[in-house]
Amino acid sequence: MLLALVMNTSPVTRAVVLRHANGLHARPAELFARTALKFESRVELICRNERADVLLARTRMLWTTYGNQIDLGKLHLRDRPLALLREATGLDLDDIAALTVAYHGYIRAHQPGQPAGVDAFAGIPIERPIIEAYLGLFASTPDELAAKLDACPGSWQMLPIQERPLLRVGDVILVLNEQYLIERATQGLYWFVHDHERDLDSKRGRPRWNNAHAAMVELRVEDQLRRQAPPLIGVAGKTFFTEEDLQAAFPGTMNTDAGIDYGDQVMLAEIVTTQVTVPTRENADVTALNKDIEKFFLHKAEQLDVTAANLLSDPQPANSPLTAPAPRILPVAIRGGQFPLNPVTRRHIEDAL
Repeated sequence: MLLALVMNTSPVTRAVVLRHANGLHARPAELFARTALKFESRVELICRNERADVLLARTRMLWTTYGNQIDLGKLHLRDRPLALLREATGLDLDDIAALTVAYHGYIRAHQPGQPAGVDAFAGIPIERPIIEAYLGLFASTPDELAAKLDACPGSWQMLPIQERPLLRVGDVILVLNEQYLIERATQGLYWFVHDHERDLDSKRGRPRWNNAHAAMVELRVEDQLRRQAPPLIGVAGKTFFTEEDLQAAFPGTMNTDAGIDYGDQVMLAEIVTTQVTVPTRENADVTALNKDIEKFFLHKAEQLDVTAANLLSDPQPANSPLTAPAPRILPVAIRGGQFPLNPVTRRHIEDAL
């Protein structure tokens, strides 16, 4: 879609957008092949391609419902997530979502013969200062994008386009990448607040926001898991249990975030909420990817393993959420952050485990 659209734009715009491709054909064939393979691997590594409506709905639920449920005092967070987002961006979540849907919808409905760009202001019932604030966060001018791309040491680094997936030429907007636009307006909201809190308090701001965002995700996942727990009829007890329940039964050991007793098997769930590092996301660095996997999954696997061993022990302690040892354990790691899951990353995870 990107290549198809920029072919209809001015020579300057084409040169900017396709800057990393320039000169590749003049290189030796083997160098081009290696570069192409690296690009293909990188795209496969980071690509998720989730539906736009799903990401938008999930984001709204996360920031509104669960952002209002987290314990600000315990997390030492300055304000509710929506308020922090407004402070960091100058925009409400609804304004971000509405403008993103407007520009994304135009490009999704684009037909041959139509202009590649869309007027950023025409037909949108939102005040111009709000749209300008949005474009200040989501769009680059050709000169700005060229400078950022020139500053990238790698041939296929996409961070400048991921951060600002719109190209602005006067009042005309070109969508450089549909998926990047949706991700920046959903998962990317985390980074707006992250950077703002880090800049306000370099030592404590970032970890406090990370903990708060993780708490939002964990609350949402626990709600989903709780709905999957079977009801008990005419019997005391519960089939859903949390980390606190496990801690009461097995103090001093690692415990998973939640679990469900299905009778013939027990599912144990550990929520992974950390974000991938820039070397992994930007450079397809295998060493960095392996470090991320070790941080995200191997530690979580250890927690699942310890909890499983506790629930398989006979007899169970008095405070155990189970009345008898589990007949079978189903361990599950739930992605709550932005780690991409696809055939490439799954293979690395399985090898590490």
